[in-house]
Amino acid sequence: MNLSAELIEKSFEELNQKYFGNQLKKPDFFKVSHSLRSAGSVQTGKNQQLTLCISDMFSFNDESFIAIMVHEMIHVLQIQTHAPGSTHGRWYKKTMCDMNRKYHLNLRLSAMDIPKSPKGIKKRKRQRASTPAAILCIDDFMSFFLRIRYRIRETMTRLLY
Repeated sequence: MNLSAELIEKSFEELNQKYFGNQLKKPDFFKVSHSLRSAGSVQTGKNQQLTLCISDMFSFNDESFIAIMVHEMIHVLQIQTHAPGSTHGRWYKKTMCDMNRKYHLNLRLSAMDIPKSPKGIKKRKRQRASTPAAILCIDDFMSFFLRIRYRIRETMTRLLY
């Protein structure tokens, strides 16, 4: 997938109509980021300007791209409606689960199951080459720990909602 700000904007408009009934105001900016940790994000700037970012460091297929876009669009809804709670708190999880049920989506709290793109793999290797071995061990352990924690949370979310 050739990611561009134009593709992100066009997808936002289509998905807003399909899943949100054009309820969302269009963010001020759409941006391709180069994040290895986050597949997508919504950032608020001065004067409450919103920027929707999708990382080009992940290998998205159509399904995972839609899932990431809708995930970020729920954050946009959360910001625009001043919904209570933390970023991935109870309101967010309920909204996500409702959308999964209603539209048969595969929305998740994390993008850990989306593989890195060749560009992302190269960047990761460059980072690892300059990192001491002891830190890599801690990094691998934390990555493992976060994956386990993510799976437990996902299971609990399914059971609670």
